[in-house]
Amino acid sequence: MKKPIIPLKLPSGAGGFPSIIPPLGVRGLSLWSWGLLLLILATACRRDPPEPEPDLPPETQEGKDTFGCYLNGVPWKPSQKEWGNNTLYVQFDGTYFALYAKYNEGEKFERIDFFSDKVSSLREGEYPIKKSLGFDNRANFWDLNKNIRLMSMDADVVDDGVLTITKFDLNKKFVSGRFWFKLQKGDAKYEATEGRFDISF
Repeated sequence: MKKPIIPLKLPSGAGGFPSIIPPLGVRGLSLWSWGLLLLILATACRRDPPEPEPDLPPETQEGKDTFGCYLNGVPWKPSQKEWGNNTLYVQFDGTYFALYAKYNEGEKFERIDFFSDKVSSLREGEYPIKKSLGFDNRANFWDLNKNIRLMSMDADVVDDGVLTITKFDLNKKFVSGRFWFKLQKGDAKYEATEGRFDISF
């Protein structure tokens, strides 16, 4: 004789429908607590990582005394002031313009220079650095530890580049701009890209 089939009774929820929420006994409360804790931890771990600091200073036109470029693909900026001497400065006397940026820390001593004899007509615009076009605008790179001196005006140095003046303010006394250059002598080759400066004088 077959045993009668007894239907399974489910706990009723609101409105008489079967409830999908387990009864809140000790075990049920523990499971829900663990689930809530895991949700909180997962949300906290999804915080965005902090943004890295920029490799180069931003381009400004306020005389903030900044300078930077990529030199052979590596970020290059002048070092901090040393013994009261500036490592970034501009000379301007109405007839001659010079810009110096120096890095001198540890065993590393490097310098980037720009010169122009066209100061009387120096205005916003592009100034080519190429001796085939004349010696009015020049760029130099120095690495004293490696005994490297590349001067664009030297006959044995291959040179190319542009110095761009974006702001030249004689009243507030600052000059801002961009630059790039290539200097090569034998195996010594240095290329500056994405250069920018904003220097008071």
